[in-house]
Amino acid sequence: MNISMHFEGYVAKIIEEAQKQGLAKTKAEALRLGLLELNQKYGLVATDLEQRELEMDLAEFDRMEKR
Repeated sequence: MNISMHFEGYVAKIIEEAQKQGLAKTKAEALRLGLLELNQKYGLVATDLEQRELEMDLAEFDRMEKR
Protein backbone atom coordinates (compact mmCIF):
# COMPACT_ATOMS: atom_id res chain seq x y z
CA MET A 1 0.00 0.00 0.00
CA ASN A 2 1.33 3.42 -0.91
CA ILE A 3 0.18 6.52 0.92
CA SER A 4 1.27 10.10 0.50
CA MET A 5 1.09 12.12 3.71
CA HIS A 6 2.19 15.56 4.81
CA PHE A 7 3.18 16.28 8.40
CA GLU A 8 3.73 19.62 10.04
CA GLY A 9 4.05 21.07 13.49
CA TYR A 10 4.47 18.81 16.50
CA VAL A 11 4.19 15.53 14.57
CA ALA A 12 6.76 16.65 11.99
CA LYS A 13 9.16 17.58 14.81
CA ILE A 14 8.79 14.14 16.36
CA ILE A 15 9.56 12.44 13.06
CA GLU A 16 12.53 14.73 12.39
CA GLU A 17 13.94 14.09 15.86
CA ALA A 18 13.53 10.32 15.44
CA GLN A 19 15.55 10.58 12.23
CA LYS A 20 18.14 12.89 13.78
CA GLN A 21 18.70 10.50 16.70
CA GLY A 22 19.02 7.55 14.33
CA LEU A 23 15.89 5.80 15.58
CA ALA A 24 14.44 5.79 12.06
CA LYS A 25 16.18 6.28 8.72
CA THR A 26 13.10 7.56 6.93
CA LYS A 27 9.76 9.12 7.72
CA ALA A 28 8.03 5.92 6.64
CA GLU A 29 10.16 3.91 9.06
CA ALA A 30 9.32 6.33 11.87
CA LEU A 31 5.62 5.85 11.13
CA ARG A 32 5.97 2.06 11.07
CA LEU A 33 7.74 2.15 14.43
CA GLY A 34 4.98 4.33 15.83
CA LEU A 35 2.31 1.92 14.63
CA LEU A 36 4.15 -1.03 16.16
CA GLU A 37 4.30 0.86 19.47
CA LEU A 38 0.55 1.51 19.29
CA ASN A 39 -0.07 -2.17 18.76
CA GLN A 40 2.23 -3.14 21.60
CA LYS A 41 0.56 -0.69 23.98
CA TYR A 42 -3.07 -1.40 23.06
CA GLY A 43 -2.94 -4.93 21.65
CA LEU A 44 -4.79 -3.96 18.50
CA VAL A 45 -3.69 -6.98 16.45
CA ALA A 46 -2.27 -10.21 17.84
CA THR A 47 1.24 -11.12 16.74
CA ASP A 48 1.75 -14.41 14.91
CA LEU A 49 3.06 -16.00 18.12
CA GLU A 50 0.13 -14.69 20.16
CA GLN A 51 -2.30 -15.93 17.52
CA ARG A 52 -0.74 -19.41 17.52
CA GLU A 53 -0.82 -19.53 21.35
CA LEU A 54 -4.46 -18.46 21.34
CA GLU A 55 -5.34 -21.14 18.81
CA MET A 56 -3.52 -23.77 20.88
CA ASP A 57 -5.32 -22.64 24.04
CA LEU A 58 -8.69 -22.80 22.28
CA ALA A 59 -7.92 -26.27 20.93
CA GLU A 60 -6.98 -27.45 24.43
CA PHE A 61 -10.17 -25.93 25.82
CA ASP A 62 -12.20 -27.83 23.18
CA ARG A 63 -10.47 -31.09 24.13
CA MET A 64 -11.20 -30.49 27.81
CA GLU A 65 -14.87 -29.76 27.08
CA LYS A 66 -15.21 -33.01 25.13
CA ARG A 67 -13.92 -35.06 28.08
